[in-house]
This record gives sequence, structure tokens and C-alpha cells, in this order.
Amino acid sequence: MMMERVEGALFDLILSGDGSTGPCSSGVSNSVVRHSSDNSSRKDLLSSLTDEIYDVQAIILAGGGSDGLMPLSSTTPKALLTIGHQSLICGSMTNLWRSGIRRFLVVTNKNENEAIETHVRTTFLEPILTVKNIYDTPRLDLNFYPLMDRNEDNMGTTDVLRCLSDKIEDDFLVVPCDLYGSFDFKGLIEQHRSSVRLCTVTLIEEESNRRLNKRGKEAVEEQIAPGGNKVRGWGYKYRVMATLDTKQSQLVGISDMVTVCSGASYELSKWMLMRHRNCTIRIDLFDAHIYMFSKHVFEAINLPHMYQTSIRLDLVPYIIRLQETPASSDWYSSVSRDGEGRMWTVADLRDTSQSERSRVFYYLGMSDSSKCSRINSLESVMNANMEACFDKTVPRSLPRLDGLNQKMRDVVLSIGFQFGDSVNIRMCVIGAKVSVGCGCKLSKCIIMDNVKIEDNVVLEQCIIGERSVISAKTKLKYVVVSPDQILPTNTYLERDFYPPFLSEE
Repeated sequence: MMMERVEGALFDLILSGDGSTGPCSSGVSNSVVRHSSDNSSRKDLLSSLTDEIYDVQAIILAGGGSDGLMPLSSTTPKALLTIGHQSLICGSMTNLWRSGIRRFLVVTNKNENEAIETHVRTTFLEPILTVKNIYDTPRLDLNFYPLMDRNEDNMGTTDVLRCLSDKIEDDFLVVPCDLYGSFDFKGLIEQHRSSVRLCTVTLIEEESNRRLNKRGKEAVEEQIAPGGNKVRGWGYKYRVMATLDTKQSQLVGISDMVTVCSGASYELSKWMLMRHRNCTIRIDLFDAHIYMFSKHVFEAINLPHMYQTSIRLDLVPYIIRLQETPASSDWYSSVSRDGEGRMWTVADLRDTSQSERSRVFYYLGMSDSSKCSRINSLESVMNANMEACFDKTVPRSLPRLDGLNQKMRDVVLSIGFQFGDSVNIRMCVIGAKVSVGCGCKLSKCIIMDNVKIEDNVVLEQCIIGERSVISAKTKLKYVVVSPDQILPTNTYLERDFYPPFLSEE
């Protein structure tokens, strides 16, 4: 949900319990109002100043598109889509800030740079600058780099790093803009700095425990994603087959499971197995595109075959294959060579002069402080917003006002809402300037900004795009409505998109 910038304060109204709200023109009676720049949030920011500050640059990748987020991303940059009422990119940057990161390089595309930069500077940076003595923090630095056109497909993420090579001063982080949830960046940085290495790859476990119904069983509706596709989990694209030397926390081999399941072979070199004789192969981990690199990685990035490639699919597997080999020493020489396919001897095996700084380690994000996911599909947008309903709910009942008969539970509301009589809304995230007519029932829905819902509408597990109109007596279930649409009266749709288009399967 993309919220408009409103002059003054931004309020989120969080309702809980079986009670109801007051008249639509006067807001909510006895509800809890949370202010985005209130004293508590200022204290959080101020307390983060006393924590350890890491002199590390964080590259935030916010320039790519996402077919999995269509049609929402057709009018709103992926980085500015919201969970609850916080944009994805501000969520990622807040996570980094609280971990002691003060240096940000945000990579955007030329079409969306102005919108993203304006949003970040007003929504993320402006509240921080109100905190006393903010300029005492070491090297507060925020820069934006529009490197590509939105639909440009000849620049991979490896090429993005190459373009930024003259901006990188030391070891650096690479983080996606669509990271949702908490992540222990401190742990990653400290582990990376604990020994000489080329890269530390974050591997995380997907939370498998879905929300249960009252009988303790998985709810049937949670097996269907908005639009009608089967639920697959956020990590199906990022699942990897990884070979781990658990004693040394070294990553010996990696391949994405999509490739392996398509019939590709998974190979480990005899060279690596001679050095790492006790390894574990796991297929329950995900590479969420969170890395920390040594600056020496640019020697590998600048190799000719690394142009137009992906960090996750090409660069990381390549440096893992050649770590600790004589070929890796070529990365630090004046003449770089590929190194693959060469024959080495036992004498080479004994030579460890260059092996340490070419090693690749892994960091397991498994603790309570590393519960995160990627928002890369409509399914993940829905799941994350439903979690926001519970995370922000205050456990108190609101008194029902006579004559209105409004029932709300686990609802996250924004400013400018209007609700008619006899509405029933449960587990919904509702954007700014939304109106809901009389007799409507909304369950597990995301309603974006400036949406009008007329009388006697029933919505279940739906995503309604901004500025759309849902006409009276419409019934939608597992439906995604594109922005700027008008649904006719008495429309009935289930497991579909409006207007229809070929969804990803």
C-alpha cells in the first residue's frame, strides 16, 4: 500500500477486539493512536545512537522490477510498496540503522529515482534528523545512484557493483530493498570481520509454521494466494543446495534449487573435498541476497565473463568454486585470468599463501533477531501485511457505539478513513482516504490508498489497488484488483485478477 505524504504527522490507528469504532467523520473512539514521529520512536532512534556504530557501507538494491508483484508495481516502485504503513525500502534502512549502519548507497533506476529519493529523505531521514546530536554520529551518509532504466535487462546485479567500485572504500554490505522483518546485521558484520575472507553469504531458514485456525490446523484459505495461485512460500526462488563445512563455517558449494530440480548437476571439486573432508549438504536454506564482501571481490567482478551476470546466481557460486585454489591468487595479480578448468598438483594444495583471503563463509540467520523474508510476490505481500495486523495490535476491546454496529478486529488503519453502518472488518490493512460503505464485510484484505468501497460489498483475501472503486453488492475472494479500476455492480470473482491477465504460475 503506497501512502501519500501528508503535511504534518502520519497516524496509524490500530484497532483490536470485538468492539467497534465511532462515527466515521470523527475517527475511532477509545482507540490507540500511533504517531510515526512520537516520543517512543524518537527514543528508539536516540537509543540506537548509543550502540556500536559500524563504519560499513551498505549497498541497497532498489532499481530492479518485480514481475511477481504485478499489477501493484505497475504504478508504484517496488521499493515503495508498503507492509502495514511502512515502505519496503524504509523498513530495510531502519533495520540497518538500528544495527549501527550509517552509510547508505541506494541503487535505483532512472525512472523511479526521484520518487524513491524523495520518499526516503522525507519518511526515513527527516525523522532521524530531528533527534538531538544526530550529526555527532560517525559519517552519516546517504547517496542515490540511478544506474539503469526500469526495463533495462542488460545490467545484472554484478554489473551494479562494478559501477560502484570507485565509491567503495572497504568491506561492504549488499542488501535488497524488499527485505521484510528483523535481521541481525551486527552478527553478520562481526562474523565477517572475525577472520580474513572474501565474502560472507547469509543463509536463512524460512518460517514453516503457518498461522493456525482455532482447532490448531492450518487454515484452508492460506493455501491459496491472492489471484488464485498456489501458495509456495517466499523462498521458493531462493532455496539453495549448500555444502557447509560446519566446523569452520565455510561455504564449500552452492547452487539454487530451481536449477538443480531442472536437471542440472550439482558438483563439488575434488580440490575442495580434499581441503574440507567433513561437510554437510543442506537443502532447507535460502540465499536471501544479503552479503558482505571484501573489496578484493572486484578483482573477480572485473573478469570478462562476469559482465551481465547476477550476484546470487553467478558471482557467488563462481568465487565459491575457486576459493582456496591457485586460480584465486590471479584475482589479486595485475593480470586476471578465469582459472576454471586448470589442473593443480599436491604442491599447490600445500600452498596456502593466497587461500585465506579468497575464502567464502556463511552466516546462518536462525535466531529470533533474524526472522526475515523477501517481499517478491503478491503472496508474500499478503502474508507480511497479515503479520503486521498482529504485530501492531493493542490487546484491548473497544466499546460498541449504539446505532453504528461496526465490528473491527486486528485492523491497521491510516488517516482519512470513512466507514458506514454495520461494517465487519477483520485482519485488514487499510490505506489513506479509504471509504467503506454500509453493510460491508472485509476479511484478510489489503486496501490501498484512495479506494472507494460501496454498500454491501464482501471481500475475502483480496488486494485492492489504489484509486479503485468497488461497486455495490460485489463479492470478491482471492482477487487482485489493479490500480485505477472500477468494478461494476454485482460483480462476482474468485481466484482471479481484475482486469484479467496471465498470472505467474
